[in-house]
Amino acid sequence: MKTTGLGKLSRAQRITLSLVVFMLAGASINVVAQQGAETTPAGTLTSNSELVLVPVQVKRAGKPLRGLTQNDFVLRSDGKMQPIEVFEESSGQPVGGDAIVKPATPSAGVQEFSNLPVGGMPEHLLIIAVDWVNSPYAEQAWAQQGLLKYFAKDQPKQPFALVAFTEDGLVQIHPSSSDPAALQAAIREAHSQLGKAERRAMTARELLEKQTGLTLKSEAADRESVEAKAIDATMLSFVQLEKVYGGVPGRKSLVWLADRMPDLPAIAAILNRGNIALYPVSVGGALADPHYLADLTAPATPGSFGTGDISSSPEQSNAMRDLASRTGGRFCPATTALNSCIEQAVADSTDYYLLGFYVSQQDRKPGWHNLQVKLASQKAEVYARSGYYLEPRTVPTENEIRNDLIAAANTKLDYNGVVFSVERLADSTVLPAATLSFRIHVPSSSVLLPSGRRSLSYEIAMIVLSEKGEPTATAKTVHLDLNAEQTDSALTHGWRYDETLPKPGLATAVRFIIRDNGSGNIGSVVVPAVVVPR
Repeated sequence: MKTTGLGKLSRAQRITLSLVVFMLAGASINVVAQQGAETTPAGTLTSNSELVLVPVQVKRAGKPLRGLTQNDFVLRSDGKMQPIEVFEESSGQPVGGDAIVKPATPSAGVQEFSNLPVGGMPEHLLIIAVDWVNSPYAEQAWAQQGLLKYFAKDQPKQPFALVAFTEDGLVQIHPSSSDPAALQAAIREAHSQLGKAERRAMTARELLEKQTGLTLKSEAADRESVEAKAIDATMLSFVQLEKVYGGVPGRKSLVWLADRMPDLPAIAAILNRGNIALYPVSVGGALADPHYLADLTAPATPGSFGTGDISSSPEQSNAMRDLASRTGGRFCPATTALNSCIEQAVADSTDYYLLGFYVSQQDRKPGWHNLQVKLASQKAEVYARSGYYLEPRTVPTENEIRNDLIAAANTKLDYNGVVFSVERLADSTVLPAATLSFRIHVPSSSVLLPSGRRSLSYEIAMIVLSEKGEPTATAKTVHLDLNAEQTDSALTHGWRYDETLPKPGLATAVRFIIRDNGSGNIGSVVVPAVVVPR
């Protein structure tokens, strides 16, 4: 275990916002095994196997078929039958009440902050993303009108999260909520900002350069074409979306409203990593197709999707349809009413089976693998993604770590790939008055030992935020390599890390980021710098 700065990196490679790194003497004594009643969670990956989870919907005559067992399913990977070793049924109506995916705000006198949502992780999650990068302003305006009409209906209490893809990456329109009035108000506010966002000519990388004064050279950044910038922004938005919502258990449904899709096969791999099923909606026909904004007082008919698309080229339609199939979602052409597409995503997210099988280390081959799920005997419609992607198991490069931390530092939504909490410790009379003390808690349920690895490795970044919530040039990074004994203890009890930072001047908070270097999972949470009286 060691504390690292940025001295080994070139000026163009330095991690996030030209960090000023404060070296901490004796940091190795700060990682302590968490003692308590926690036990190793079921399904923890060992060094010789990797778990692949496959969400599956089963319907008969358009209605969910419930009560099946794992013996009712036949699962094949690349044509080879796989034993189903993980099985779970999720069924029932959407859950009422808000399920807000944002850090829990402690009550008065409590100084611990977590990226675990209030009330725990939501049981069902549906995300609607409006794409301001790949759709003209007029078409997005029509799409948002369709959303307003949808939420004006008397809908079941299904929580929705509203986000937008922008030239600067993922932006939250409204946290996950089942309040139609709040969602409609957020959509109207987003629409008022859309014209401003469309006129901006700054990509996420250019914004970072402006904030830091650095020139971050890369092949993508040097290209001046609009298409290249759209690819950068779209990929960044999908990566950030997976980091924000991928940690929510089970299957997630993503309704993506866009006119066109960049040629990005990696999108399917990103979404499959987070068990996110994609429902791409072609909004290009919104101005011409009366069905798109049809009278939403009529009952929706999930599953009655059209096959034509008057707005997109055949290549675009096929690309969207293929991407939906790869993730286990459905393609929604412009000839499909928007409410039908959303209702289909809702139905799929609340009734499904989760199947899992293990890939042994000796059988593991990086790349795409075909999936096929059928019923052993019963007749029914079975929907599952058509494949899965196994990432190469390599040691993360400095550039990969740098890019991950940059994205996490500049995303105002907290990541939950690693669920953890940070306790704001009381001021000590021993420490200098100009310091703040924190304790990071990582529970065993957030500790993952991937296949092929024998020890755990983490990056911790602590970034001071300005009064506007923007990253400043003051931060600290720590690299942790746990030995075999510490790894065993962390798998059973979790681990903690104590840290002391200089007290920021006018800054209001510190963003804590943890990157699991073995799995690539990232968690982040914002902790106020202002002392809360006990």
